[in-house]
Amino acid sequence: MAYCLQYYVKEGLFKAPNERSNEPEGSKVMHITTNKLVTGVFVLLLSTNAVAIPISCDTSIANNVTSSNTCQLGSTNNDFLNPLQVNVDEMFGFDDWQFGQKAFDGDMDIDFGLSILGGTISGSWSINDVWGSYSDVMIVLKGGAGNNTVTSYVGYLLTQESISGTYLTPFANANNGNPKNISHMSIYARGPAVLVSEPAILVLLFAGMFGIGFAHWRKR
Repeated sequence: MAYCLQYYVKEGLFKAPNERSNEPEGSKVMHITTNKLVTGVFVLLLSTNAVAIPISCDTSIANNVTSSNTCQLGSTNNDFLNPLQVNVDEMFGFDDWQFGQKAFDGDMDIDFGLSILGGTISGSWSINDVWGSYSDVMIVLKGGAGNNTVTSYVGYLLTQESISGTYLTPFANANNGNPKNISHMSIYARGPAVLVSEPAILVLLFAGMFGIGFAHWRKR
């Protein structure tokens, strides 16, 4: 784009209005058309390169799902499944999330054993121990229709090895502050689990034993 602008300036195709006053009418039309063309290309490039960037949650809702260590807001009110909105938004810096299942809704691609004890305002959640297969797990809460204080879906990245916790709706009525229902809770996971091979474990074990023995020998 910078090259195009430099070319038009170099060739004299961009001129200030006072420089064009004495030009033939056809020449003025060419300048106007060229300006519009380049402006359109510039806008097209901006729209093509635009990427939705999730933002961190306000502290007032950051801990509404326990056993999580961070919270982000998506760019839309719903975590759409086709395509996966959480991947479009690159939640927590990743675009390879896999949808598992929903609570308060029947959708399911992968059975994570998501279980809810409570209602659409608060309660407790639990899942199967999926950490042997995935490196990251995320819970997403979507609000219902209406005048909400939080207008986008909310993602909570679970701490490693967590399989249970509590939840509280992050949504409230913007007029009176009363809690609003969660429309659904979704669970996503990504990445292969990071496993330490048996040879590596043995190396670490022997290294530790050697270190202890060497330290004992130095004290003698």
